[in-house]
Amino acid sequence: MDLLVTLKRDLDAMREAAANGDGEGMTASLLRLDERARREGDRLPPRLAHFLERRSYEKARAFIEEELENENPGSPESGRRES
Repeated sequence: MDLLVTLKRDLDAMREAAANGDGEGMTASLLRLDERARREGDRLPPRLAHFLERRSYEKARAFIEEELENENPGSPESGRRES
C-alpha cells in the first residue's frame, strides 16, 4: 500500500509539473518513477508494472486510485470520502 501511495504522489507531481510547464520537475518525476518501477517492479501488480514500463502514466494513476479505493474506501488517499 505504501508503495502505491508513493507512486501516486510521484505521478501527481509529474502531472502538476506538466500543468505548470516545469520541465525540470517533470524530468525529476519521470526519473523517480522509472527508478522506483525498476527497483520495485516485482512488488507491483503486473498490470501496473505494464503501465509504468509503457509510460502509460494516466492509466497507472487510474489503476492506483482504484486499488487504493478498494483497500480503504473513503480514505484521503483514495480521493473520495464516505458521506
